[in-house]
Order: sequence, then structure tokens, then C-alpha cells
Amino acid sequence: MTISPWIPLPTPLSWGRAEKRAFVALARALTFTTKRGQPTIEAARGQCLRGDRPALAAAAWVLSDLASQGWKVKVDAAERILASPPKVASDPGAEKHRVRKQELLKRDEQLAVPSVRRFVADMERPREFGGHFVSIFSLMRDGCELRSALEAIDREDVSAEALRTVIDPYVQVVTSTDRCRHTGLRLGDIWRYFRHTWSNQYTSTPGRTMLILVRDRAAPYHPVIGIAALGSPIVQIKERDEWIGWQSPTFVAALADKPTLTMARWLARRMDQAIQELYLDDLLEDGLYWPSLWSAPSVDAIARLRKEAEARRNDHRRFVKRAEFKKNVDAGDSEAWRERAESDLFRSKRCLALADLLRSRAALAPFLQPVPSRAGLADALADTEGKRAVADIVP
Repeated sequence: MTISPWIPLPTPLSWGRAEKRAFVALARALTFTTKRGQPTIEAARGQCLRGDRPALAAAAWVLSDLASQGWKVKVDAAERILASPPKVASDPGAEKHRVRKQELLKRDEQLAVPSVRRFVADMERPREFGGHFVSIFSLMRDGCELRSALEAIDREDVSAEALRTVIDPYVQVVTSTDRCRHTGLRLGDIWRYFRHTWSNQYTSTPGRTMLILVRDRAAPYHPVIGIAALGSPIVQIKERDEWIGWQSPTFVAALADKPTLTMARWLARRMDQAIQELYLDDLLEDGLYWPSLWSAPSVDAIARLRKEAEARRNDHRRFVKRAEFKKNVDAGDSEAWRERAESDLFRSKRCLALADLLRSRAALAPFLQPVPSRAGLADALADTEGKRAVADIVP
């Protein structure tokens, strides 16, 4: 049995007859895919947007967006509205073209925004700089001239030096204040203008970003031949993280499949480093930790550390003065750092970290002590507590 690709789009029960009629009229208009049908679509959409009917307006824009992105729309005999998504092309090139065409709709919509149009017009407006009239067009190399210059090179004796006389690229990092020394345009504006020529819309990304222009010193004004950007990585992309293998479950699974002596030694070394990185002076003074506890962690000691962590966190919530945590601490002021480390909040964190570390040490010691081995790591990963300990250490 063939499943119908048509998806029904029911209208809300709260809509009146006029609203349903306007929405159905828009759906019928959207069945026209040629330019001849565009005036009809605009008129039908205008009816939906008229008056104070936000639900109808939102539905009209959603239906219009679906149609512009390749969805088919139809109205059946019972005046039910149905939509069918575009088919994914089997040919990668054709599918790429379909996605690019879909993205161009959003790009063109952005270019229609008045503020963006003003920016583009201003960049293309000629202005005097250094005794010449320049604009963003001055930073675009003539393609025919470039082709002629490349064809003029002796094919029998092509060298890097000969190519550099025609095209000589270099990287220029964009800063917020620097301007192009050939046109006087801000580097950030130059990058933004060329970014608007891409097939997808320009959106800012969270985190730090380094914008880059690729320019050609072999031609006048050093035209732009490419742009790039380095940005902070997006956190927690499941597919990417699993492919790289830096998520704990993925890493531990790979390690269990192929344990090595190198990783056994690394785990043992990592635990020793972790205990050395913790500030323990106050915990030693208060009897919550002692050196021999590392060799033989006890359940009671771990429980006392967790209890202390909970008590200190409660004290932090009751007595904290937020201004104290906003003060800048000088990097060389060891006394100030000691005071900050012994505050209720950070003592609570240290107690929890030490408790977790001691639990991992207790779970892995039978397998990795006194000398780490590949077989010991394999046995640890076959043990429930051992595997959990490895997962805790990996991050």
C-alpha cells in the first residue's frame, strides 16, 4: 500500500467562516507556480493579513513559506487544505541545487530589508579616496581580465613566480576599527557586503568570531577573492561529538572495544594529576582528608566529604555576599586566592570533586594498581563501577 505524501493542514475550530474562506482562497492561489499566479497570491495573502486576526496572518505566512520552499499545496473537494513536501533528489548535485534555491529565498528576503538595502547602496556609492573615486566595486577583479592574464602565461614554463604576477593572494584579518588602505572602507563592512552575496542569509553567530578577507595583491586596489570566518565551536552537536569520539559514552565504548596499555597508564596518571591539582590544605587541617586515604579510600571518608559539601553549599546560599565574587583577584595574590578557595562555595565544590575522585580511585585501584596494564584496563571496563569511574575521568 502506498502512503499518501499529502499532509492535511486543518484550520482551528475557533475560526469563523470568513477566516476559513480567506485561508482556502490563499491555498488555492498557491497552487499556481508560475509568475502569472503571483498577483493572485498577493491578493489572497492580503485578505488573510487584513484586520486584527493574528492567527490567520501567522497561518498565511507559514503556508506561503512552505510553498516558496517547494512544498505543493492543494485543496480537495471537501475544501481541506493539504501540503506535500518536496522530494529529495537522488542526484547529489540536484539536491544541492534544490537546497541552494531554498536558501536563496531567505537570502533575498534579507536583502529586501530597508536597512540592508541602505547598507548595500552605501557600499556601492562612489566616493573620493586618495585622489580617486572608489566603491566596493573597486575590490572586485574583472573576470575577463584575469582570464586573459592567465592565458598569457607560457604553459610550457609555468612557475610560481609567473603565477604570482597574475594572482598573488594573501590573508587579511578583519578588526573592528581597521579600514582598507586602498578604498578607505571599513574592513568589517567589506566582509559583510561580500557575505551578502552567498546563497544563504547572513546571520551572526554566538561566541567569538575572527573574520578573514582573502585579497589579491597582484591587481590594483588588492581586490577581494574570498572571505572566511573562524568561530567558537557550537557546543553539544550530537552527531559531530559522536563522530569525533570525545563524548564519554562514545569514548568509553571505543576504549572497551580496544583497550591499550597507553590508555591504562594515562588513566592512572590522570588520577594522580587530579589529586595534585586540588587545594587540600584546609581539608587536611579539618581531618576530612589525609595522605594515606589516597591509597585506601574508604566509604565513610567519601560520605563525610559529601556531607561537608552539602553543608557548605547551604551556608553559601544563606550567607553569600554577591559583591565578594565580583571582585577582581590579582594573579599573584596567593592569600586572596586561598581565601576564595576556602569560601563556602568553592570548598563545597572541592569536597565534591575529591569525593568523586576517591570513588573512582577505589573502583579502579584493583585493576590499575600497582602497575597499569592492558588486561587490567579491560577488566575495569568489564566491571560496572570500573566503567563508571573511567567515564568520570575521561571528561
